Amino acid sequence: MKIPWMVLLFCSLTDLSFAYDIQSLSNFDQSSIAVLVGEQIKTAPFSGVGLRFEGALKTDRKLIRRFSGKIKCLKSKVNFGTLLFSGPIAISTKTAIRFNNNSYPGRLLIYPGAEGCDVVNEVKVETYLEMLVHTEMNVSWPLEAIKAQVIVAKSYLAYKTLNSRKYKRHFDLRATTSDQVYEGNQPKSKRVNLAVKSLENQFLVSEQNGKLQVVQSFYHSSCGGRTEKPWNVWGFDSSNAFAGITGDIYCPYCKVSPKFTWNYPLKLSETKDAIIPALKKDPFVKSFFRRIVKSKLIGIEPIAAPNSYRIQKVNLIFKDTKGEFRVAIRSVALRNWVGPDKIRSTRFQIKHEKDGQIILVGTGSGHGVGLCQWGAKSMAEIGFKADQILEYYYPESKIIKL
Repeated sequence: MKIPWMVLLFCSLTDLSFAYDIQSLSNFDQSSIAVLVGEQIKTAPFSGVGLRFEGALKTDRKLIRRFSGKIKCLKSKVNFGTLLFSGPIAISTKTAIRFNNNSYPGRLLIYPGAEGCDVVNEVKVETYLEMLVHTEMNVSWPLEAIKAQVIVAKSYLAYKTLNSRKYKRHFDLRATTSDQVYEGNQPKSKRVNLAVKSLENQFLVSEQNGKLQVVQSFYHSSCGGRTEKPWNVWGFDSSNAFAGITGDIYCPYCKVSPKFTWNYPLKLSETKDAIIPALKKDPFVKSFFRRIVKSKLIGIEPIAAPNSYRIQKVNLIFKDTKGEFRVAIRSVALRNWVGPDKIRSTRFQIKHEKDGQIILVGTGSGHGVGLCQWGAKSMAEIGFKADQILEYYYPESKIIKL
């Protein structure tokens, strides 16, 4: 028996109908953004010198010469040692604030809630981009590759920020792979600083409904030989969210990546343990979740996907006292649940060994949409400029300077 099932993935492509006019980005590089660096935190290390606390009430305004300990969030309140706050708090210092083992520039904003605190870093766009390159790309790579990275990171940031401000959220984007990996302060790099400064007010844009709009320019480590269409990855199509991204670009440049090829022995018992917590939260499996829990995962098979070089869905094959049954899930979900460090991409084949072992054999690292970073590195090394690199991976987009 085959059980039809649709997996709801967290997706930050929230706004699918609103086209963002680029004229609203004329002063974007000089503005500040709000990056979510901690989500529903119960407790976490926190320290700083000369900390200024500001809240909604006058009694919430404090100046602390030094704090080193943990913040604790409980029942919509936040506790700093002997200090207790019941509303949003802004914390600033002339140096830097350490939170959860990272050091952050600018201000930290703490929003207590019933499930814990959201911690947001308010930081200048240029500073954010300089720090971001360190975590998203090797700063020793060719300058033109770094410039390409800066443009796509800033364009993605602009898209997300405009989307967030439209819905009046308390943060613009996350500091994780859900958006862009940001870990706060990093060593200074003249090359990165030069790249950011030289690209002021430049964005990747595409035409939508007769207007130019900034591209939500996804990127990844290595495409494995061909980039992917975004709708194949996230399971839906949107002319606005995916404007300027065609996918299906042949890429002979990323073979130099040390993770271009990979394999992972898929242990079925461990795979079941990894997916159960996620399945428990999904309303589409509520009626037969108990059956999945009590059954044994005995296999996995790909579901044919036309017009894609990647596996979009797989059948998980279970067996219980009633017999075998299959549960169809998106391979992106399987990758997220098992771990993207283990299943590096969805561009893989499923090999069944004679001893019964299942091995995933694949190429590439990441979702495969947009800029291939290792491809950009190779293109820069043989003389391509940043604009040429981006034209290759985003052929329906162009760079403009406001």
